[in-house]
Amino acid sequence: MKNDSGEIGLLVESIVKSGNRHMKTVTGNGNEWIREEFHQIDFGDKRLKERFFETAGLLSSKASGSIYPSCHGSWSQAKGAYRFFSNERVSESALFRTHCVQTQKRLEGIHWFFLFRTHQS
Repeated sequence: MKNDSGEIGLLVESIVKSGNRHMKTVTGNGNEWIREEFHQIDFGDKRLKERFFETAGLLSSKASGSIYPSCHGSWSQAKGAYRFFSNERVSESALFRTHCVQTQKRLEGIHWFFLFRTHQS
């Protein structure tokens, strides 16, 4: 089944933007967050994984809503991003699954009752 490359592109951009807002304050580098958050992602080809990191890094550094400007005007980078998003092995479920696993790991050990009570005061 072929994916909708536009929706996957928006999903990647959304995850990267939200992660970078949080992690830039922690690590100072959004690309570190991308590699940490998605280190277990599996598209069945390590070249696709590297293309994901490269494309996500470009989107995070200049997220303009359009791929070509986000690729800093490089047609070869934009073409690589478009090919990545339209690849049948790339799926929203792989992105969500990996992101959810990492989110669950971050939440382990947090005492939700304490957080809820703190915000209610």
